[in-house]
Amino acid sequence: MLDEHKHRLLEMGAAGRLLISGELEDVLPLEHANALEKAKPISPNGDVKLDPQKIELRLEAHVQAAMKQGAARFAKSADGSPGGIWVFV
Repeated sequence: MLDEHKHRLLEMGAAGRLLISGELEDVLPLEHANALEKAKPISPNGDVKLDPQKIELRLEAHVQAAMKQGAARFAKSADGSPGGIWVFV
């Protein structure tokens, strides 16, 4: 039973644990199913190939979802790569 509880906490991640503890009031889903599916690096035949452009589009979908909720600030580093996503509730 304890192992099952630990497994569930791992699945929830840090945001879920902070929500349960009362340190966060709400957690917004950032994942967009279509962007996630397109960014998956594993092909149907099992080959793994990372596509930086698809990964970038997925990250941009995260930012758009957070901004829609009025809950994000996004920064890119000097070389144009993602610098970070900050989400505020």
